[in-house]
Amino acid sequence: MKNINVRQKALTYIKSSLVLFLVLNSSWLHAQLIPAGILQDIKNAIAKNVKGYTQVSNKDGNSPIQLTFETSTCVGVTRENDQWYILPMNGAPGEICANTGLWVLPQNALSKDNSYFIKLSGNDSVTATIANGTTTVNIYAKKFELHKAECRPHSDCFNNRYTLNIQDGEVLANALAGFYWGTMLQSVIEKTKAKNYPYSSGYVISTLNPKAYAGSYPDVDHEFQIKGRLAFASDLDINVVKRMIELQFKLMQDDPEGLFRNPCSVQPSGEREYHIRRNSENNKTNANMFLLTGNMEVLEESYNYFKATKDADWLKKNIQNLENAASLTIANTDQYETGMASILDGWCFSGWWSTILSTKGIISTN
Repeated sequence: MKNINVRQKALTYIKSSLVLFLVLNSSWLHAQLIPAGILQDIKNAIAKNVKGYTQVSNKDGNSPIQLTFETSTCVGVTRENDQWYILPMNGAPGEICANTGLWVLPQNALSKDNSYFIKLSGNDSVTATIANGTTTVNIYAKKFELHKAECRPHSDCFNNRYTLNIQDGEVLANALAGFYWGTMLQSVIEKTKAKNYPYSSGYVISTLNPKAYAGSYPDVDHEFQIKGRLAFASDLDINVVKRMIELQFKLMQDDPEGLFRNPCSVQPSGEREYHIRRNSENNKTNANMFLLTGNMEVLEESYNYFKATKDADWLKKNIQNLENAASLTIANTDQYETGMASILDGWCFSGWWSTILSTKGIISTN
């Protein structure tokens, strides 16, 4: 009889301990979901800490996991037709949907609050909607990874992090992050504001103030925008560069005069601006500013893109576009001067691009 009582007490103790463990464990799990900073509310979620991030699981399986943030800067990462795309949304009402990940950043770039990265897998998706002073995020997944980072993350859009181990490296890293997340990514609107423009693919704006310049400006700033993205060199940034160059090829092909001019700008309506004139300082001379610069720059941009990617198929496909871009420059260069005219003439009409590629075994000259 004593043995039975001992066993019963032992079982009771074990059950009580197990219940206490589950209660405490449940409390610990839910404690990780307490809203903080820009994160205001969480619904239909169970979480546990994993090294470096929080794993969030769907609680009932019938509804999406929902996170509510204060009005924020959002950056969606999505893949479509074997290319990476960025989906920026900066405080204004709107909605984006991504299939790879979503960043939610404080609206204030100097905030002490964390940013959040929702990393998806498989065929999962996430939507973010900004309305009525809040950002509502619905995650359609059984589980996902939730990462925290600085207000402006020291990483690319895939959360590949960087540090600058030099004097004042942290200050420079903050500046780089601010420019990357606040300007470089936000200016790529090809899949958001520009998605229904006549020329949408590769559409990157020059300023975040649409009242000033709403167009994309190949002759003016594509060159240094492309250099900056190639320097960052994430797969997504490389894909954006490719589409920016291809946009210029398309615009040159559509030159109404058939001269293969790279326009100064293309506007949301599809209108292209080829003739932008400015007076000299003494107002005695008026000249066309950007007739040749874009055609010269696209050659350098293509070289830099190929140097970064070794994408021989792309280069072979666009050899004629590059030859045409060079031909306009030659046609408008003083033929009685030596130097640049001779160099460009050799590049184009002797098939410079083709010669280089055949030497490297990339294409055949037969």
